[in-house]
Amino acid sequence: VGEAELRQSALARFAVEAALEDLARRSQVTVDDDEIESQRKQLAQKFVSVARLQGAVRENFPGWDSQRFSRKLLRPYLLELKLRARLWQDPRAWEAAAVRLKVVRQSLAAGTRSFADAARLTNRDGSAAVGGDLGFRGPAELDPTVSAAALALPDGAISSPLRTARGYLLIQRDGAVGEGADLRLRLWQIVVTPEVFFELQMSDAI
Repeated sequence: VGEAELRQSALARFAVEAALEDLARRSQVTVDDDEIESQRKQLAQKFVSVARLQGAVRENFPGWDSQRFSRKLLRPYLLELKLRARLWQDPRAWEAAAVRLKVVRQSLAAGTRSFADAARLTNRDGSAAVGGDLGFRGPAELDPTVSAAALALPDGAISSPLRTARGYLLIQRDGAVGEGADLRLRLWQIVVTPEVFFELQMSDAI
């Protein structure tokens, strides 16, 4: 890696940090020293001891002491967690999620990408790695809104956007086995959460 690449990387990190701090200020989100210390103690437990955590910091971040580690990594991490958590109560964030899912659904209708490919690009949970594959699920295992939509869908069809506690979803039904209490539906999902608003805000700020 050359000097120009290192300088560009450093500038990018600085821009992200500045954008995060500005967004936190405008959202009146703060992180105090006690919260940072609590997070540091949680990390120390994972490393068995404070000494081992400090050794890992020195090994992975040459020249950093514990204060810089807290300032440059722990504080931004906690700020982002708080900002993302607040978005679940923000109507603007839910609207942003609905708009993003509408765009995804339009791309599916146009045939520009498969459901699985759209899920890999869109989902932010573990289902992204498997293209939104939920496997076979019983109706009782699903959110009531999702269950009702999945039962009503013919095989191969995609639902309308569904608002649930997990965000806005699209469900694709890909078959079923069993009957009655033994019914299992083969399902795929695309999920957009209100946290997409955080990504949009950060993108605008950088």
